[in-house]
Amino acid sequence: MGRLDASLKEFQETEAKAKAMAEKFSEIIDHPSDLGVLYRINVFMVTGTELVAELMQNIDNFYHGRDYMKPVDFRKIYVEWPVLASVPWQSSE
Repeated sequence: MGRLDASLKEFQETEAKAKAMAEKFSEIIDHPSDLGVLYRINVFMVTGTELVAELMQNIDNFYHGRDYMKPVDFRKIYVEWPVLASVPWQSSE
């Protein structure tokens, strides 16, 4: 249990570091193409570590006998398939 708690703490620290790194990068960008990099950092690094930390929190809660059924919305970074089912110009035939 102690190692699991330590692991959860590391995930939470990593989430905080990802946010700090994205914030620092946003302060120093000097070219429009850097916005694409910042977008990828925000989506996959910041949001990704946030989601993994939530998943680890659920696992930790399970082993501690607490509520562990908080859904983790991985759709924030992974789209549902098939993607073409929701495009407005596609016919419904």
